Amino acid sequence: MNIYNDIAPYYDRSMSYVDYPGWYRYLKRLLKYYHHNPGTLIDLGGGTGSLALQFTQNGYRMDILDKSGPMLREARKKKYAKPVSFFNKDLQHFKLRRRYDTAFCLNNTINYLATKKALHDMFGCCSDILKKNSLLILDNCSPHYYRNYYNGRNFSNKCPGFIYNWRHTYKPERKKAVMYFEIVTDQGKYFREKHINILHADTTVTRAAADHFECLAVLDGFSFKKRHARSKEIYYVMRKKA
Repeated sequence: MNIYNDIAPYYDRSMSYVDYPGWYRYLKRLLKYYHHNPGTLIDLGGGTGSLALQFTQNGYRMDILDKSGPMLREARKKKYAKPVSFFNKDLQHFKLRRRYDTAFCLNNTINYLATKKALHDMFGCCSDILKKNSLLILDNCSPHYYRNYYNGRNFSNKCPGFIYNWRHTYKPERKKAVMYFEIVTDQGKYFREKHINILHADTTVTRAAADHFECLAVLDGFSFKKRHARSKEIYYVMRKKA
């Protein structure tokens, strides 16, 4: 399934509502809370580099890994304040020579991994690129959020040069969300991508990671409170085992 390919040139404009500076500030607070001052970071599933842009503007060295070549082409167009390396690799099967102090895997990227084995393989790859006692921070969209905010809803907007429409359905019995991302340009071109997300239970995520990582916290997104039944986003803070 090819996703984030045709829509890549339109992605940043269609996501202009995302508060990336606020996202950076929350992640910085998490790092500070766990007394972690990284020198090198990597954004796994980093897409068009919007988060890396925030970190490099604040003095950090961050690289980007993504399966989508077109998304990385958009990322390369940004002007970063520090050098950034780009890796076009699958999250389930990747190897890098570099070693990092911190890895992020955000924006519900793990929901694209369909099986427990895929999750386990991903955590193994993450462990291989991280130094001893490094942190791995991930997020996950909750079933509550999909059921109450996404299911059956359409999100449309007019952007300069195109209109986008994002349609969602959620199948709770299969813990699966299906999203159709449609683009219609002012010139009449039409692009449509089907995205399938699997909503992994917290225990599934932490057990898949257990061979390589200690889970320090499962948090209600953008807070320091424990994850609860009405959490929209779930954050996992993990430390690589010695």
